[in-house]
Amino acid sequence: MLKHLAPVLFVALSCGTALAGGPQPTVVEARGAIERAGAYFRDHLGVAGTYVWKYSLDGQKRVGEGGAVPASIGWVQPPGTPAVGAAFLRIFEVTGDKQWLQSAQLVATALVNTQLESGGWFYKIETDPQKAATWCYRALKVSGKSCHDIKDNPHRNETVLDDNNTQSVLNFLMWFDQASGGSDPDVRTCIDKALHRLMKVQYPNGAFPVFFTGSAPGADVETAAKASIPASWSHEWQKPDRPPYFIVNDNLPRDMGRLFLNAYRTYHDPAYLKAAEKVGDFLLAAQLPAPQQGWAQEYDRSMQPVWGRKFEPPGVVSRETA
Repeated sequence: MLKHLAPVLFVALSCGTALAGGPQPTVVEARGAIERAGAYFRDHLGVAGTYVWKYSLDGQKRVGEGGAVPASIGWVQPPGTPAVGAAFLRIFEVTGDKQWLQSAQLVATALVNTQLESGGWFYKIETDPQKAATWCYRALKVSGKSCHDIKDNPHRNETVLDDNNTQSVLNFLMWFDQASGGSDPDVRTCIDKALHRLMKVQYPNGAFPVFFTGSAPGADVETAAKASIPASWSHEWQKPDRPPYFIVNDNLPRDMGRLFLNAYRTYHDPAYLKAAEKVGDFLLAAQLPAPQQGWAQEYDRSMQPVWGRKFEPPGVVSRETA
């Protein structure tokens, strides 16, 4: 049996049960529950500061998206490694006990050590030194040529913005940087590198690619300024093959906008505010005309809705619009 463990959820469920069915827990009891959950993650489930989505009850089976992962793999995509690091920071905020800041430091170090040369993070990260050599991690000082020459790993330098992946890392690292008083310069260097790299791959219209290794795919292609609805569209899936494609799916613009607003509030760099404003400009341009003035999941260079994956036809979608 697998459990989708998360300290915050554990505490919320524990407190909710107590409030509904019996006397309210005392402050001491609540703190004890929080710290036991945090200690269990840190001391029994963590691997070199990394975590995954789900664990078997004995902690031996570790699962990310798509199934079981080896013992040396940490998961980034929420609720993975950054989410647990953020839970440690929250425990530190609540208790003032520095052991939790130190626990968050282990997570921060793991993420700094697995930042890709492209600037961000893939869905998963490798903690085994020998296996890590198949990735273009900045900490390994991999040059452009040596990164290119790595075999049998097509994702070796692929930054992922899908599903709040890289964004969740940076939001955690910025929180840690503030909570620790900037005690680890490597963390700040990592943050600066990632944010500046993200600004470089932002499309002129304010959108972001879902994945990248170098420049944004199709960044030099002229695109329409405003969304429109095509006169007709294929009811059969058509595989996207000519970038650029501009993605609203899975709340990519929302997560990028929140990231840069957070960065601006944290470091007061006007470039971060400008990046967030450009995201807003893209969303205004991507709003479809009447009578259904919502948003699609994916647009082509004409700023018209197009097929994404086979279950993502062109059209107005409720989740992203909401």
